[in-house]
Amino acid sequence: MSAAVIVLLGLQGVVFLLWGLQMFRCLFKLRARAVAETGSCYPGLAATLRSFAAFVTGSDYQRDRHILVGLTVLMFALTGLAALVMS
Repeated sequence: MSAAVIVLLGLQGVVFLLWGLQMFRCLFKLRARAVAETGSCYPGLAATLRSFAAFVTGSDYQRDRHILVGLTVLMFALTGLAALVMS
């Protein structure tokens, strides 16, 4: 395995770790919103879907959305680059 492949795989691992952390951060924020909205520990499907809709459209989550989309695009770009380098 060449040094370029090793570096690329390491970079993919770091980006995936950051993506996972950001995704869980967003999910915990959305759950907290649904719990605050309903006042229940188990907010239910309707409150959860409203939280997801707020994440997609709301300006409160704009920064989180941009970070998540950027990391997702970077992850796919690195996967494509890895496919090119390894072939």
